[in-house]
Amino acid sequence: MRYENVKGTRDFLPKEMEKRQYILDVVRETFEEFGFVEIDTPSLEKWEVLSKKDAGGEGILEETYKFEDKSKDLIGLRYDLTVPLARFVAMNKKLPLPFKRYQIGKVWRYGDVSKGRLREFLQADIDIVGAESILADAEVLACASFALKKLKIDFLIRINSRKVLNSIMKKVGIKNEFVNDVLRSIDKLDKISENEVKKELFSKGFSKDVVEKIFEMIRSNSEELNVDGMEELNKLSEYLKLFDIRNFKIDFSLARGLDYYTGPIFEIVSKNKNIGSIAGGGRYDNLIELFSSEKIPATGISLGIERIFEILSDYPKKKRIFVALASEDVFEDAIKIVKMLREKFYVDYDLKGRKLSKQMEYANAKKFSIVIIVGKKDLENNKITIRDMESGEEKKINIKDLESFLENLKV
Repeated sequence: MRYENVKGTRDFLPKEMEKRQYILDVVRETFEEFGFVEIDTPSLEKWEVLSKKDAGGEGILEETYKFEDKSKDLIGLRYDLTVPLARFVAMNKKLPLPFKRYQIGKVWRYGDVSKGRLREFLQADIDIVGAESILADAEVLACASFALKKLKIDFLIRINSRKVLNSIMKKVGIKNEFVNDVLRSIDKLDKISENEVKKELFSKGFSKDVVEKIFEMIRSNSEELNVDGMEELNKLSEYLKLFDIRNFKIDFSLARGLDYYTGPIFEIVSKNKNIGSIAGGGRYDNLIELFSSEKIPATGISLGIERIFEILSDYPKKKRIFVALASEDVFEDAIKIVKMLREKFYVDYDLKGRKLSKQMEYANAKKFSIVIIVGKKDLENNKITIRDMESGEEKKINIKDLESFLENLKV
C-alpha cells in the first residue's frame, strides 16, 4: 500500500523543524516582550460558535471542517484563533482589561492548496481586548513588525478600514445586505486578476457601472477620498510613525474576507517573494458581543507561520554535537563528556556500538556540525579531537577548555 498525506497537510523533517522552531521562538519571545500573555483554546469548537452570524461569514464556513460526533452534536475544526478568543473572553468575564493575549496553534480550512497555502496550518496571533483607541491597532502592528524584523524579512504593511469600504459601498449604491458579498470578491484581488474579480461581481448581479465606480474609488489615493474611517486611518498612520514604522501604505483595495472586521484592517506582505500575505488582521469591535451581553472592543493580527517558513532562507543554526568513541574502552569517559556538554549544547552519541568509521558516517548523514572523537591515547593527555564536519578540519583540545572552545566556535 502506498501511503500519502491528506491533501493540504504535510510532514516536517527534523531540519525543517529546527527552522520552524526558530521562527516560533523569535515570535513567542517578541510577543512576550510586548506584554502579551499566552492562552490556549481547543482545536474543536461547537458549530454554533464557528457559525455565529456576523462572525467569520459564509465564505469561511464553506471551507470549515464540520462533522457530527457520537453524541450527534455538530462540531467544527477552528478556522482561525479569533472566534475562539471571542468565545473565551465571553466565558471569562473577570479578565482585567485591556487583555493582551497571544496564541500559537493550528487551524484548518478546506481551501485551494499551493506553496505556503495548506489546509492545516499554524498561526501565531496577538490580540488586544478592551481597548477602543487606535493605539491598540498600532501596538499589534508594531509587535508583528518587530518579530518580522528580527527574522530579517523585508515586508510592507497595507492598511485600510472597513469603515472606509462600507462608506464606498454606500456611495456607489450597494445595499447593506450585499456589502460583505462585494468585499469577499474584492478580497481576492491578491489571488486573481482585477478582470476576474469584476467578472465575479457581474455574476453576482452587480452592474458594470457600479463595479467600475467601486474600482475607481478603491484606486483613489487618501488625499482624494473623503469618506468615513479616514480619520482613524490617519491616526493609525501617525502612531505607526511614532513607533518608527514607515514601511506601510494606505491601500483601499485591501478588504480582508472575514465578516467580523469593523474598523482598521491590515495585511503584511513580503517584498522578496510572491507568496501572498504573511500576516493579517484588524479591528473587530462587535465580535465578542455575539457571545456575550457585553460590547467589548478588540483588535489583533495573525502571523502565518507556514508562509514565513517558506520565505525565510537564513537563520542561526544550532550547534549540534556528536560524541564518537574511538574504542569501547573509552565509553565511560565519553558519557562524562556527553553529560557535561548537555547542560549547554545539543549532544548525541552512538547507541549501537559501531566502529568509528560507521559513527562518522552516521554523524555526517544526520548533519552534525561538530564531532568530538574520544580516544584512549588522547584521554591519557586529558585531550579529545574535534572535527568540523563541514571543512573536515581536526583539532586537539584539552578537555577542560572544551566548553569555552565550543561556545566561541562559529558553525
